[in-house]
Amino acid sequence: MSTHSTQPLPPRPSDSLEHELRVQLEGAWEVLEQARARQSALLEPLASRRWRHHLRKQPGLLRAVRELETSFLEALARAEHRLEQGSGSEPHPLALLTRQLRTQRDRMETLVRDRLTRLGEQGGASFVEGLERLEMKLREPAATVRFEGEHVLLSIKKGWWMLGLWSAVLLLTLLPRRRTNVLGELYDVFDTGQYGLLLPALLPLLLPLLGLLRTLKHVGRFWLTPRRLVWKPLVGPARQISLDSIRSGGITSEPHAFTKKLGVLHVAAGDELLTLSDVRQLPLMEALLELHRRPRLFGRDLGAPAYPLAMLQVTRRPAASAPGQEGAPGMMVLRSGQVAFLPEQGFDAMLRALFGEWRDGCPEKLTLPLMLEQLSLLPEADFDQCVEEAVRAGGGALWPAATVTHGPAPSGQGYQFTPRDGPVLACVPDASQHEAISRVVHHWPAQGR
Repeated sequence: MSTHSTQPLPPRPSDSLEHELRVQLEGAWEVLEQARARQSALLEPLASRRWRHHLRKQPGLLRAVRELETSFLEALARAEHRLEQGSGSEPHPLALLTRQLRTQRDRMETLVRDRLTRLGEQGGASFVEGLERLEMKLREPAATVRFEGEHVLLSIKKGWWMLGLWSAVLLLTLLPRRRTNVLGELYDVFDTGQYGLLLPALLPLLLPLLGLLRTLKHVGRFWLTPRRLVWKPLVGPARQISLDSIRSGGITSEPHAFTKKLGVLHVAAGDELLTLSDVRQLPLMEALLELHRRPRLFGRDLGAPAYPLAMLQVTRRPAASAPGQEGAPGMMVLRSGQVAFLPEQGFDAMLRALFGEWRDGCPEKLTLPLMLEQLSLLPEADFDQCVEEAVRAGGGALWPAATVTHGPAPSGQGYQFTPRDGPVLACVPDASQHEAISRVVHHWPAQGR
């Protein structure tokens, strides 16, 4: 005979209390339970070592927590107010639930901030903004060599000469020598079955093979675009770093161990470190990286200017001076409506005015012509504004095109521009610069021709 009762068990006191709380909180309890489930589902991948991999596969976890945030905070406030009015002891189910949610939420906020930092994002965002930014970052497409219509600022192959060198060494090792060669020795080993001689026979190949394999991971090509630095090795997937995620002091370099023509570039962004060895044009690469990571240029590049523009290196000297007299070197910017002169002497002040302070000093290759060349990739109105700011900061000058005459220098060598009651701007343009000058002055008023 069974001793079990067929009558249902009476509810436990905690069950009865929980039911009462559900009624009193008018739906807030259900919201808190839903929030606990969503936060728990997000915390596991967010805290794992392979958090990027897991969250890229489940981006909806971030959105689910974010979309419930407003309702969650309102429900949590109502629950905590209810606790203040009644019993707030530890065994109280509502106290246990709110405490767990607070602890869980604090842990999640800390992790979201940490993950954003590792992705190169700056702090200061609210929790909801942090979730949204993290989701956007993780939804970015995997690194690809080129996006459609993406402008390339600099593209350099690297490591190929080392690959060729080790390939040549390996080929020379395999070539017949006076008596025999490596391939012949290997054939004899397998033919005679004396496998104990296999290692000595392979030793001549060991060094070039190791050198060749080690070189393979450093062979490839990198692209610098207005938004990112992309490295595509010969073997393996592409890697990329967003220029705006590069931290202060995150661009460093060192000379090559054997040749001055090459160098090693280190770019740090968040917890990402991209090291490029055997880089040619390293000073130019550093200069472009430093310029295009600044807000003024980052992501605003439209490509080569379609508007009338000519930029030339000139010498400014007083109007009454002799043709051979030395003057102040600088850059002249010709536009449809004006002529600007920017002196080299004021370059540092121009850099500070346009791009802010340079903590580690100006990169070696960052010059006035290079700066203007990169600024000319901006929209027309932005470029003109930058030139005006540079003129004011660097002690330059600006003249309306209608007040400027131009033509071959009296000596027959070079070309000169003469603003009314101003200095002489003398230059020696090449063929392409002559064409650029013609395109600009075609738009000048008749008085300036």
